[in-house]
Amino acid sequence: ACATGIDFSPRMIEECEKSKIARASSACFCVQDWQNIDLQALGWKNKFDLVLANMTPAVVSADSFLKLSEASRNWCLMVKPTRRSNSILDKLNSLLELEADTNSLDEALLYAFELLWLNGKKPKIEIISTIYIEKKECQTIRKPKTNKRLGCSIVSDYL
Repeated sequence: ACATGIDFSPRMIEECEKSKIARASSACFCVQDWQNIDLQALGWKNKFDLVLANMTPAVVSADSFLKLSEASRNWCLMVKPTRRSNSILDKLNSLLELEADTNSLDEALLYAFELLWLNGKKPKIEIISTIYIEKKECQTIRKPKTNKRLGCSIVSDYL
């Protein structure tokens, strides 16, 4: 099987190429802007058995979403967060009296389903609740206008 990966960032593609060499992979990578990509010109219309869009900001409109389906012969998989919580960000939002916007994520999910349904596809939605616990040591930082050094440990959880 052959895999093709695209990204609009040349730097990201450079990193992919390094990983490809280290893994002795036959994957192909290229710099492309999904928003403006011409599937027909690249010969990518109905080319791929599976098209995966994983947590990408590139799929933000009906056109860019439907391109996933157009590039696929069989299957498309789009992975996006719906409702997400983050212990640190949630606390900051609370302190700043800001509300988290979960409605737009819910609406995007429903809109994607409707677009596929109206185009004769049979979409499936699967909700997976996941908790990630991430611990990182922060680099030593300096408090403004002092020489005191602070160390910290960040624990984030996403649901």
